Amino acid sequence: MKKILFTLLSAAVAVSAAAGDKNYLRYVDPYIGAGGHGHVFVGACVPFGAIQIGPQNIFKGWDWCSGYHYSDNVLIGFSHTHLSGTGCTDLGDIQIMPFTGEVRTRRGEQDDISNSCSAHYQHENERVSPYFYSLTLDNGIHAELTASRRVAFHEYTFPAGEEARLLINLREGNGFQSFASSLRLVDAHTVVGHRIVKGWAPEHRVYFALKSDRPIAELLVFNDDEPAGRDELEGEGVKGVVCFEGSVEKLALKVAVSSVSTDNALENLRKEIPHWNFGTVMTAARDAWEKELERVEITTADKRAKRIFYTAMYHTMIAPTTYCDVNGEFRGHDNKIRKADRTNYSTFSCWDTYRALHPWFTIIQSDRVGDMVASMLSICDQQGKLPIWPLIGGETNQMPGYGSVPIVSDAVVKGIRGIDAQRALQCAVQTATLRGQAGIGYVLDREYIPADREFEATSKAMEY
Repeated sequence: MKKILFTLLSAAVAVSAAAGDKNYLRYVDPYIGAGGHGHVFVGACVPFGAIQIGPQNIFKGWDWCSGYHYSDNVLIGFSHTHLSGTGCTDLGDIQIMPFTGEVRTRRGEQDDISNSCSAHYQHENERVSPYFYSLTLDNGIHAELTASRRVAFHEYTFPAGEEARLLINLREGNGFQSFASSLRLVDAHTVVGHRIVKGWAPEHRVYFALKSDRPIAELLVFNDDEPAGRDELEGEGVKGVVCFEGSVEKLALKVAVSSVSTDNALENLRKEIPHWNFGTVMTAARDAWEKELERVEITTADKRAKRIFYTAMYHTMIAPTTYCDVNGEFRGHDNKIRKADRTNYSTFSCWDTYRALHPWFTIIQSDRVGDMVASMLSICDQQGKLPIWPLIGGETNQMPGYGSVPIVSDAVVKGIRGIDAQRALQCAVQTATLRGQAGIGYVLDREYIPADREFEATSKAMEY
């Protein structure tokens, strides 16, 4: 068996395609980076999945870029999309909040959540891992979460004798409210809807489908917090309260997302999780993480080194994210529906990742790099240049330079399979000579960028 050997953290490391039950997950600590300025996601997902299901705090600024910060103790819902490790904020889409008692939709504030759906929690009642998240709220509601690639699986246990309800909050995101949204009760077990946001990315759309294992008695709909009837509503910031028939102590939900349509979200749900076995989904998610983590074996007795390394390795696989449905369809940067015969990816933090992460991927994720590069070339077709910092269907244009050019070039010269090298070269040249991109005109005309004409001139010039 061929292995690549190198030294890291004063430990011998072997990179191998070998499989084995090494239980590397025991070294992963998702709390690392959840405090301070770490901005990492805490919750459940699978490697490079479209879904990141996890707790949502009230957004209070830069340290809540992922939607969660260890210093917090107020939960406003469990949302299905999260950024991780970024310096900007967005997402927090499709928030689901379990609650009991009278119907209400108010979020509340950090220092006053009375008469709201929000709840306090303590970290000692929280369990975190890459594939499973659970939390018992101070009000006694117990939540368990896991995920497949495009579907989140929720299980809630409510205090006996209390009316179980769910708030579906499409108005609230992480730092940005919705621009347009909708909710519709399809049948006694199904709710669909969508959320459109003009945030860090110029626009992103999330369509979703929710299935409940218990019959839904009614869906009450609201314009923000104003009652607006039942069963169906379109508006800027729609909320809904799901009420159930009879006494419900245990409730299971499946929630799928799509960038294309609610029909595609329903198809994602049917194809990925056609059953109601939470343990089966959780085991598959756990196995997926073990399979990825065992690509690298550290032979050292230093458990701290293993904890640091495997947690960091876990963090490298939260993004890029899958950005296509089970049928291959996805919404492009030009808002056109496209179809890929491979996995299409988004959430490329190129300026942060071209130096180290993507070269790392060419070593341990070479089977995925071809699809990642093909996704970047597709983005070039959609917007006329390779991506700068694409976020699920939109270009943020964040950070100087064009970090995708070295990512694409590195993959080509290393012989990664599945890349059209001629097309890659054309896209790279097109991106590097695009006068509309900040400062490139000066580089083409003068071979430098005047500091009095362009913000961050030195940084941009060095990047180019």
